[in-house]
Amino acid sequence: MKKLMFVLMFATLSGGFGALSCSDDDSSGSDSDSDSDSDSDSDSDSDSDGDADCPLTIANYTGYTLYEIYISDSSSSTWGDNLLSGTVPDGEGATGLLPPNPGSSWDLRALDVADAYEIYQFATCYDGEDLYVEITPDDML
Repeated sequence: MKKLMFVLMFATLSGGFGALSCSDDDSSGSDSDSDSDSDSDSDSDSDSDGDADCPLTIANYTGYTLYEIYISDSSSSTWGDNLLSGTVPDGEGATGLLPPNPGSSWDLRALDVADAYEIYQFATCYDGEDLYVEITPDDML
């Protein structure tokens, strides 16, 4: 109910989320390991400032292919742009980076061909921590 207009600019996130990319669990794990090793010095510098992006994995367990995913700060009244650059088949996932939002949280909306799924206040990004969220039939509107 709070977010009727979900195809507006994602202006509430100054750093932007960027497009989500589809991946399976094996490839996303190896990518995040190599990224964390190469960025370990910059992460330690930004930990005290709380400004490191948080890797996010969104797992699809709806039974259907997802065609659109929207993420917004929980305080926003709009959803923003579709962040998915492809589709996410059932049982697979999408990955991306969330900008830090200490003291706030994120909401997520996903669409398959016929249904919408929403998860409110699913995560708060602190200092580059890995985030994981599962979309299931229980999240269907």
